[in-house]
Amino acid sequence: MIKKLKAFKPYTKGKPENVLEIGDLHEPFSLDEYLEFCRETQEKYKCGKVHFVADLIDGHAMSYHEHNPDGKSTGDETIIAMGRLESWYKTFPVATSNFGNHDLLAYRKLKTAGVSKLFAKNFQDVINAPKTWKFANHHVINNVFYTHGTGVSGELGAMKIAQQNRQSSCIGHLHSVSNIRFSASYKDLIFAKTVGCGVDNKLYAFEYGKDFVAKPIINCGVTLDNGKVPLLIPMCL
Repeated sequence: MIKKLKAFKPYTKGKPENVLEIGDLHEPFSLDEYLEFCRETQEKYKCGKVHFVADLIDGHAMSYHEHNPDGKSTGDETIIAMGRLESWYKTFPVATSNFGNHDLLAYRKLKTAGVSKLFAKNFQDVINAPKTWKFANHHVINNVFYTHGTGVSGELGAMKIAQQNRQSSCIGHLHSVSNIRFSASYKDLIFAKTVGCGVDNKLYAFEYGKDFVAKPIINCGVTLDNGKVPLLIPMCL
């Protein structure tokens, strides 16, 4: 059963040199406990900035892949997702977010149907995100490059991005991959971080992976000391 999430009081005493990195949500299919876990991690590590690695919504009903005919319709799924996202907005009223491939599914569908983007609403307006949330394909926060990770895969996906830019980088997207790798040259040391996700893989949207050996890694990330110290914080299930 998909229910509305409980919101939590925002944490306002964080340090701007510390960033909380929240994994793919795929609303309305996130774990109900993931929001509280992220909020507790923010306070524990005194994070003054919050970043979502994207895929805020799942879009299962409009997927190009096979979807569950007994699941929610596109409209119902989106309305329920928006209701759950409201609790994320209240808990984290100021944040940045990348655009994920699932976030942009509707825009791909419009293109497939030959409909001009002039008829499309802005994604931020679609999901009723507050104006204090900033969306972009990539952000640079404390000299760390943040992007969703669309187009890369595997254990070294994030490292490909980091080495190409020669800049510490953080992605999501991969669900069953979550790690931190370092690369040193004669002049610098950079890291590549892949944050896991917050999805509930028991729900019908993730039936495709029921026989996969690798399962989603539920965690969030933290980067401290102005982009110098990357951490991954696992959620105890």
